Amino acid sequence: MVRYLAGGVPLPFRLSAPKGVYGILRQAQNGDLILWVLANVGFKDASVDRMRQEFVPVANVEVGIHVPQGRQAKSVELVRKGQSASFTMDANYAVLTLPAVHIAEVVHLQLA
Repeated sequence: MVRYLAGGVPLPFRLSAPKGVYGILRQAQNGDLILWVLANVGFKDASVDRMRQEFVPVANVEVGIHVPQGRQAKSVELVRKGQSASFTMDANYAVLTLPAVHIAEVVHLQLA
């Protein structure tokens, strides 16, 4: 459905992860891309008597961030872990695997 609505435009990011893991992509003022990867931490809604909370790490989440035309991926930093990450390029996507996501990870793609 998303691909249909985008009209052939490449998706801004892609995730290969278990159900419930999702991402939110933002662009910094300098043009760098920031992807929040959020693990499924449960469901909290007191109005329907559902208050399940789980903080279980999710392993091997594959992330791909589309590199805009005319830009190049320079480096990737995992902000919450405070470390750099290696990545490969695949069809204009910077691709990396997060070994574990516990609640959230912030992926900073520095562009040149």
